[in-house]
Amino acid sequence: MTYNAGPWCPAITAVNCKQTTNTISFTTVSGWTYTLLATNKLTAPQSTWPVVGSSSSTGTSLSLKDVTTDGSRFYRIKASY
Repeated sequence: MTYNAGPWCPAITAVNCKQTTNTISFTTVSGWTYTLLATNKLTAPQSTWPVVGSSSSTGTSLSLKDVTTDGSRFYRIKASY
């Protein structure tokens, strides 16, 4: 089985942390919707990761924010058309 990632797969381009706000920037395809999921426990099943932000893209990049006081955080971006 071969899997080829297409242009719809987001690539994280920056993560900025300022006090309790984390801003995650990533590549996008216009017209697609992107959902940012987060957890503070990497071993948690992905189906339990809460949505912390979602937006439709109108260009080639997007930034979503997560406000948290957790000391460590793991992120996942889901793309849908």
